[in-house]
Amino acid sequence: MLRTRLLLFFLSNVLFLASLAGAADFDERGIALGIKKPYITEARTALVIGNSSYENSPLKNPVNDASDMAEKLRELGFKVKLVTDGDQLSMGKAISAFGKMLKESGGTGLFFYAGHGMQVEGRNYLIPVKSRIEAEDEVPFRGIDVGMVLSKMESAGNAMNIVVLDACRNNPFTRSFRSASRGLGQMDAPTGSLIVYSTAPGSVAADGDGRNGTFTGQMLASMGTPNLDVELMLRKVRSEVYEETNGKQMPWSSSSLQGSFVFNPRPDLKSDNVQIIEKIVRTGPQGKPFLGLRAQNVSPEIARAFGMKSPTGAMVTALKPGGPGAISGLQQNDIILAYNGQQVTGDDSLKSAVAKSSVGRAVTVEVFRNGRKLEMAIIPGNK
Repeated sequence: MLRTRLLLFFLSNVLFLASLAGAADFDERGIALGIKKPYITEARTALVIGNSSYENSPLKNPVNDASDMAEKLRELGFKVKLVTDGDQLSMGKAISAFGKMLKESGGTGLFFYAGHGMQVEGRNYLIPVKSRIEAEDEVPFRGIDVGMVLSKMESAGNAMNIVVLDACRNNPFTRSFRSASRGLGQMDAPTGSLIVYSTAPGSVAADGDGRNGTFTGQMLASMGTPNLDVELMLRKVRSEVYEETNGKQMPWSSSSLQGSFVFNPRPDLKSDNVQIIEKIVRTGPQGKPFLGLRAQNVSPEIARAFGMKSPTGAMVTALKPGGPGAISGLQQNDIILAYNGQQVTGDDSLKSAVAKSSVGRAVTVEVFRNGRKLEMAIIPGNK
């Protein structure tokens, strides 16, 4: 009889805890989490690294950024490995293990890094703590090549990969280097992947005055929005960062995603409950907007030559040196598919879309380049 009562008591407690788990998510310590459990159908794996404790020029935010990002990703269904203040050995081991785990589990992979990073001779490197770099030629041996991360993710053969680099803070090592550049250089995203930078190529991001860096803080604020596609989310983050930094920082992305991805899929919520409000600050006087480029319609012959499924968009044939388009990273033979959310079907529709934009206000441009779609931010200038 006593044994039966104990069994009933145990079962009732299990059912009680299960009902609590259905109402809110719990982490390993049993603390209620803020995001209601998303509907996840695929494996999600993440490696998160944050380096702050550099001997030369320590940083305030990256460890906080990484810790908060890891917590947020766990809430959103990711299995997360967190590395803080990693040296070259620990970072290298974590990246190798991450690649193996992705290969085994498949699904979606995400790599996040916050800390010092630099570009040397066209390659991007993440800087571990305890790296005593005294000369430019030492960087490839004492840093971590971002190409290693991309290679591990690509060779895993999983469905989708996202790389987020908040690694564009001004690096003290570059002051005495001959060819090292400010910030990181643009990398083309491998097929089925998305690369996100905290600021435009060759630019420097702020470390931030609060707990988090400006970019990561805005990412954390937006990732939990239900049913929000990642590329739309990045448009919102881009606008918020641009406004918060008074136009000094513009996040950047390179995408070759072939499908959509939502951090917090919630089929129980209607899509019209999700509202996206993009705030873009004015940085210049009113005037007639222009991009400083010439373009032509994409003919069927051009479409076939560039590997496009259909002849649409406007192909850039010339760029004005120092013009808004050239400064923003547009290249000759880029095919503009969309401008500020408006589909571009040819040269005339591009001109019409540009005319509707405002001088000094950032817009998002979708570009087809080298067989891949890229999303860029451009600020039209005065004509």
